[in-house]
Amino acid sequence: MSKALEGQWVVPNPQIPRSFGLMNIVFGSLLLLVALGYGAWFLYTPTLMRQVQTQVKAEQDRAKAERDTKIADLKKQEAEAKTEEEKKILAQERKDAENEKTVSAPFMDFSSMNPMADKRIAVYYAIEVSAAVILNVLMIVSGAALMGLTEWGRRLAIRVAQLKIARWIAMTITQMVLVLPIMMETSQKAMASLEAQVKARPGGATMPAMNQFVQIGMIFSAIGMIFVAAIACIYPALAWWYLNRPPARAACMKLPEKPETDLTWETTA
Repeated sequence: MSKALEGQWVVPNPQIPRSFGLMNIVFGSLLLLVALGYGAWFLYTPTLMRQVQTQVKAEQDRAKAERDTKIADLKKQEAEAKTEEEKKILAQERKDAENEKTVSAPFMDFSSMNPMADKRIAVYYAIEVSAAVILNVLMIVSGAALMGLTEWGRRLAIRVAQLKIARWIAMTITQMVLVLPIMMETSQKAMASLEAQVKARPGGATMPAMNQFVQIGMIFSAIGMIFVAAIACIYPALAWWYLNRPPARAACMKLPEKPETDLTWETTA
């Protein structure tokens, strides 16, 4: 049989839970504001896209009206021209104006640019924002409890740290598997539409292979997501580690100082 471990006296260190309590309140408050702002942007995006769509449509209508006015004015000048040469010049200008194609502005269909238009991404972001709000509220609550050196506050702070790490891992995987492929498909369609519009313009040139730029952009986005997730997990990991150490546990359990009698305090290996 293995020899039983001898008990050891653990010196409580209230500075550990109080420090993490203060940081939980500060970081939790800041992250809560970010999450709420992110949620507001999530709700406002469709409205913004409709406003941009309306502005682009109004600009196109204005350009078409100017073109029609120009053609009508050229017809009038052509009819009133006194020399044959002047009529030929005005007729050629009128034909050029009539043959000029009215090409919609790039990315005319702004609804296709809205990632929230896809129900899968909309559900994903709704869950992400809701989880962020809940966890940050719990982070603030646990921080206040840690300032009071409560055991339930320490346990709650550890659970919140664990859930935050799990959330970042799940969020990164979901973005890799779901969000990035959908955004890549949407961007490629938008690039194809832009290329078609540029080619349709008089003297339109061939655009470079935009799909390659989209793919490179998505690769850098994926690398950035992994980097951000790794950085974001540092603080929860530290909180999980330090709040689970015996000095922090002893401080939150509010154990008495070293007993006068010959007692031993057992600690697990």
